[in-house]
Amino acid sequence: NTLNSVKNYIDNSSGGGGLNINRTVIFAEALGVKESESASNNTSILQGIFEANKNLGATVVLPCGKIKVTNLNLPNTISLIGSGRHWLGTHLIGTTAGKMLNVYKHYNGDMMGSISNMVINGKGGSTTGIFINSGMAFFKISDMCFFSCTDFMVETKGALIFHVTDCRVGGGMNGFKIRAGDAFFANLITFTNVQFGSLAGRATDINGGSQIIFNSCDWENNGTIGDMSTGNILASGLSALGEGVDLTFNNCWSEVTYGGYWLNMQGTSGVTVFRDTMVWQPQST
Repeated sequence: NTLNSVKNYIDNSSGGGGLNINRTVIFAEALGVKESESASNNTSILQGIFEANKNLGATVVLPCGKIKVTNLNLPNTISLIGSGRHWLGTHLIGTTAGKMLNVYKHYNGDMMGSISNMVINGKGGSTTGIFINSGMAFFKISDMCFFSCTDFMVETKGALIFHVTDCRVGGGMNGFKIRAGDAFFANLITFTNVQFGSLAGRATDINGGSQIIFNSCDWENNGTIGDMSTGNILASGLSALGEGVDLTFNNCWSEVTYGGYWLNMQGTSGVTVFRDTMVWQPQST
């Protein structure tokens, strides 16, 4: 089948187009991943690449185009890189409900993976764009655009020292959901240069954890008029163990909130810090 043929090709390749298993960069297009392929074929090829290289800390490069997939399982040792987050770059399109990319902990050590330089497009019915699964540290998301998922663009469970940088999140239901995991809370989460815009539900939903930091982030036109449960930032259950600092906003900006809140704090025990942050025309706070 396709999965076995991909694994055998990688295992037996020697010097062909950078596909040798001893090398760290794999170009998915050379193995058949492309815009014209079906979601099932692209998914099968990519899953085979991930499985064959999950112990190596490999980098997998996606081609330009609208790459259709269904519910990929990505080990946290793999760095998945697109060919641009612009209109002519890589658009990863989920074609079924569920999680487009499910990142799971294969190894908890020096090999830290990432997802970068592409568009996550849920218009094919994806519920969640990226799901970062339980108890994972040092994973990174950068240089991305997210839109059209029916629930959250990104959801993390028990992430630790998790970085999101240079991303645009908008044009869908909800933005990021950060929640505690089974073993520990979500701590030391940093957003830098992230814009949350035109989200009908909750732009940022944080439950359980502490020291969530926003650097030069922007919230604009989020929430739905008349729906008080929607808005920019919902934070609950933070600093439950007395950690001390819930949220920190450094040099952030916000324009026009359509929902019921700009910042809604529920059952939090620490302090929230604002530095050089502007909030303009909130419906309510």
